Amino acid sequence: SGGKGFFVTGLIFYTVSLFGAIQMWKLKKIGFHLYTVAQILLLILPVTYIKSYDFSYIELLLTGAFIIAYSTNLKYMS
Repeated sequence: SGGKGFFVTGLIFYTVSLFGAIQMWKLKKIGFHLYTVAQILLLILPVTYIKSYDFSYIELLLTGAFIIAYSTNLKYMS
């Protein structure tokens, strides 16, 4: 029910998230920032496109946990 825009936007955000994860693997700080922004936007995306969507606090908790875990390794990234 989100429509074509929902899926295209989601594809873009998932691609940015994957690219960010690859950059983090290469120890680049920009990867953390790209990943974080993409994941936050992916949390907001269904709420903006799907009217009957109930916000998932479990997704918020998991996303937050991964962002916090990755942020502890920022000191090793350049």
